[in-house]
Formats: sequence, C-alpha cells, structure tokens
Amino acid sequence: MNDHRHHLEALRKQAAEVELISALTTSPEKRELFAKIAEHLNTLAAAVELALKAGFMSEAGTGPHRLGTAGAKI
Repeated sequence: MNDHRHHLEALRKQAAEVELISALTTSPEKRELFAKIAEHLNTLAAAVELALKAGFMSEAGTGPHRLGTAGAKI
C-alpha cells in the first residue's frame, strides 16, 4: 500500500471522527474546538491530496518526486 495515500485516508478518517465528537459534545466551547480541529485536519488532507496530484510527493511515500530532491540531504 502506498504510504502517502494511507496517511491521506487516515487524516480524512480522523477528521470525520473529530466532526462526530464535535456534534455529540454538549459543551459549546468543546463543540467549537473540535469543529476547528476537524476543519484543520480536512485542510491538511486537502493539501496532501493536492501535493500528490501535482506530483510533489510520490505515491510510495519515498519523498519529493517532481523536485528531484529525493535522497538529498538538507
């Protein structure tokens, strides 16, 4: 299984779980907090998906794909 796709799906699953927690909590403060966390996780998932589609990440999770920096030391 490709690593980046696995992490993308995990982010989406976590976002859905946090959205559910937000909907079920009785505290307005916690509801808002969990809604913000879910929104952030969804934003991260969208960024990962965009990077995959743009070719900046390899499907196999081996690092930068298009930039030619795979294996480069920083």
